[in-house]
Amino acid sequence: MSFRNPIASIFRNKNFRYAKSIIDDLQRSHESGLPLWIKKTMKEKQIRQGEFTDVRTFFNECFSYTKEYLLRCEGNVVKVYSNDKPWLKSIAKKITSTTEFYEPDPKLAQFLMDNHKTMIVNGDFPYEYKITFGNNPLPASFGEWCDRNKNKVKITPATNDEIKKNGYVAGRYMYAKNDSTLMLCNLIAGTSFARIDKLVSRQNIDK
Repeated sequence: MSFRNPIASIFRNKNFRYAKSIIDDLQRSHESGLPLWIKKTMKEKQIRQGEFTDVRTFFNECFSYTKEYLLRCEGNVVKVYSNDKPWLKSIAKKITSTTEFYEPDPKLAQFLMDNHKTMIVNGDFPYEYKITFGNNPLPASFGEWCDRNKNKVKITPATNDEIKKNGYVAGRYMYAKNDSTLMLCNLIAGTSFARIDKLVSRQNIDK
């Protein structure tokens, strides 16, 4: 399932200590009758009461849950992956901004269980790997290498700018074209990668 929220990024990497600090600050403002402000990069943004309630509800659900699940934050969207369908349905009912509840067909689910660290994509996607960055900072030279090899990798300008400025882009990701490109990425910055997923076209599975 997934839901949209302007402060979705506080859940990146399941850093619940950080998420709690943000939620506690907002809670104090709420109890004092003050507007709910959150600082994003160099700007401050006011969030609505309903958005704050959704974040607090989601935090409580995840913090108390003991089974395995996966969280991904992409922009203002949080995606939750779990085999516990009743738990996901319970969250979806409690959160007002749920945008998607998705369950793969049995054939695709079995394929994913048989092929770990694999993601299914639609259509003829021109990249074979998704690289998710970890907590170790990347060297600025990696960002410069990406600038020179735009035919081999796909990375957002904002992410690449952060790499060249301070190297810390934990939870963000990029795409690598093929095995040889992935090998080069590993040589330059492999210790900064948290996860590498193989991308497989759904059409190839259905053949």
